[in-house]
Amino acid sequence: MILGKIIGKTTTKKFSFHIESKAQKFQYVQVMHKDYGYVLCQILEIERDKQEIAHCSIIGYSKNNKIQLPRSPFQQGIEVLNAENGFIKKILNLEQKNAAYIGKLETRDIKVYLDLNSLLTKHVAILAKTGAGKSYSVGVLLEEIIEKKVPLLILDPHGEYAQIAHPNQQEKEALEKDHLEPKGYKESVREYGDTRVDDSFIPLHLNEELGPQELLHILPAKITQSQKATLYSIIKEISPLTLNNLIETLSTEQDISSLNLVAILDYLKSLQLFSSDYTAYEELIQPGRCTIINLKGVPPQIQEIIVYKLLKDLFEQRKLNNIAPFFTVIEEAHNFAPERSFGEAKSSSIIRTIASEGRKFGLGLCVVSQRPARVDKNVLSQCNTQIILKVTNPNDLKSITNSVENITAETAEEIRNLPIGTAIVAGVVDMPLLVQMRTRRSSHGGSTINILDESKDMLKDLTHFKKKEILPLILPKTTRKDLQLIEGKDKVVPILIPAAVVGFEKKKKRYQLLIDTVKGHIIKSQDTKETIPIPRVKLSKSQQEAFEVMARMKRFNLAKLSTKMQLPILKLKDLIEFFEKSKLLEKKKEEYAPTQQAHLLLSPQDFQFFGKIEFRQINYSSKLRPKLTEQEVKQRLHFLGVKDIKKCFLVYYKVE
Repeated sequence: MILGKIIGKTTTKKFSFHIESKAQKFQYVQVMHKDYGYVLCQILEIERDKQEIAHCSIIGYSKNNKIQLPRSPFQQGIEVLNAENGFIKKILNLEQKNAAYIGKLETRDIKVYLDLNSLLTKHVAILAKTGAGKSYSVGVLLEEIIEKKVPLLILDPHGEYAQIAHPNQQEKEALEKDHLEPKGYKESVREYGDTRVDDSFIPLHLNEELGPQELLHILPAKITQSQKATLYSIIKEISPLTLNNLIETLSTEQDISSLNLVAILDYLKSLQLFSSDYTAYEELIQPGRCTIINLKGVPPQIQEIIVYKLLKDLFEQRKLNNIAPFFTVIEEAHNFAPERSFGEAKSSSIIRTIASEGRKFGLGLCVVSQRPARVDKNVLSQCNTQIILKVTNPNDLKSITNSVENITAETAEEIRNLPIGTAIVAGVVDMPLLVQMRTRRSSHGGSTINILDESKDMLKDLTHFKKKEILPLILPKTTRKDLQLIEGKDKVVPILIPAAVVGFEKKKKRYQLLIDTVKGHIIKSQDTKETIPIPRVKLSKSQQEAFEVMARMKRFNLAKLSTKMQLPILKLKDLIEFFEKSKLLEKKKEEYAPTQQAHLLLSPQDFQFFGKIEFRQINYSSKLRPKLTEQEVKQRLHFLGVKDIKKCFLVYYKVE
């Protein structure tokens, strides 16, 4: 289709044409050149006065599978045509083997791919302001990398990426249009972290053996020159160099300098980051494995130590070819590798090293940030591929223009106005491409929490309900919509049951129980609504010892118990009667057995609640009143040694 004819001044890079039929900004066009045949161009701007004029940039023509710019300008009066899809594919060479499908050219049904081989040798940066689709776009790239079985390591400070394990059921229609299906990567994902923060994590332990420079680098406090001298004099005599060995040696010294060093090292040891039984490198880096290091809840200065030590060890192992080539994603890169004017993180040096040297050893790097101006320029400039979504901060735009090739001032201006989900992708070809990122197959965990939204369908028919409130809620796995489908009824109303999440420790490990504060029961299963009454008894030391013997026997009669405990029969009968009345024992035929309440008393960790409280606004039919106060809950759970209590509401759906 003819769009118009070239007018005015032309150069080997730009030209303008008078629009005679419909044209739009960023549209691809093709123009016949007398020496080079058809040349691919793109409309960069359209202006209207008495007539519409399109201003175009020349992309080039194909020669030996490379894009070449013409050496002479177009002639005036030459027709400008709408570019055919086949011609665009041929010039831009977008369809590649062993490549990651990330989306389609804006306004075109042409798929855009990133070469995965080059990602391991030419790093990538994903930059965008908050809410522009940054972590969603990272997820698209991660899916493609997992599909190709490339080992992945994700440093995740906010716990956004574990959702990649689950399929994206919310965007089925959009996926179908792209001939894709929802897919989760549960078999590939392993999430590591501090189990004191979340006990569902796989424990992460770092290698306790440290080099002298490593040790000095990770110290959480500055030390004096005399303390450095003390350390150097002692370090050379310690093998292997570990925190335990160093503390033990320093403790024998009597001077104040050494005692201060011991205090610093004791603090470092108390973090429980280092171990002789450290997480194996080959466990973290495996073909087809997506390893997530979840740093959520870990203080920033500790995050820096973890990232530094982990990346340094893995880089050394990669150089020795002890682990497979892998791809590392660093979320919030401005915190782990800040521009020097914003300070220095403990992890900065190793990230700079990987950015400059990792490509030689098959270690790919993806830096993700919402503040490009705060990311180390040396790191950002090493990223040959950039996926840039909407950015509005002037300093960030300036940083992008300075560090990304072929990003002009005009393109930078366009970055301000990009719609959510649309990216400027630089580094695939010689010019930036405007790409509509594809829909994710897996679930997205990085969306901003909307506390003012519960579910649209609920708002339609619950107008007679109570006024909406923002409340701490524990939501059931089965949604209201699911119940409507299962029961075949529209009237499914939410009822709020007052509850409490009670935290306690056992053998230095943290657990939590979910308590119904109306019934005074432990909730064993929220889905089946199975509960266990809290034992209303305090045992003396002798009673506790006797009961533990009975519980270990599981089933017993008086004769068996007498043989085991060697107490008078009358004493045993009294004990059994007391435990029966306290509902800790029940009689089954001619034998006694511990009850669920007994199991709760002895092993409360077996009834642990793994859910989380969410703060949401909700319409509800009724809200019950608690019968137990916080103090009464503590008193009833005296056998736990309660650490904290969080009040909340259980959401139950009633079918009417």
